[in-house]
Amino acid sequence: MRVDMRTVTSFEPMPVGTYEAVLTGVEERVAQSSGDPYLNWEFTIVGPSEYDNRKVWDITSLSEKALWRLRQTLVALGLDPADLSGEIDFEPTELIGSRCLVEVNQEEWEGQMRNRVRKVRISSQTKPIQAAPAAAPAPRRAARRK
Repeated sequence: MRVDMRTVTSFEPMPVGTYEAVLTGVEERVAQSSGDPYLNWEFTIVGPSEYDNRKVWDITSLSEKALWRLRQTLVALGLDPADLSGEIDFEPTELIGSRCLVEVNQEEWEGQMRNRVRKVRISSQTKPIQAAPAAAPAPRRAARRK
């Protein structure tokens, strides 16, 4: 078997700082500890060039008390803040490809230093996106007596 290892990127964490990035993945998951849903965001670094193609991840809880952070991330990915009031419908995967800035720090996890996204910010490369208002609930049918 022949494998070219010249393109393997370093496993060392990037320095603390702000990097240009593209959203390259997002999944809805459920926290094992609490059972609460959250979004797991995957960002790929696109600048500076020495860190191109490195991946960093962020998590936004979907619990009511943490929705401020989800809103912050959605605005950074191009959604209009005016569209983010009340109930909204959005498909997180439709945001894939959005440009942003990620503020990255370092943390220790299982004895290893790793990068963690501290904050997602709007970039000059971010393109505006419109969120749809939540669909109105279907009209209720009157109860029928027997």
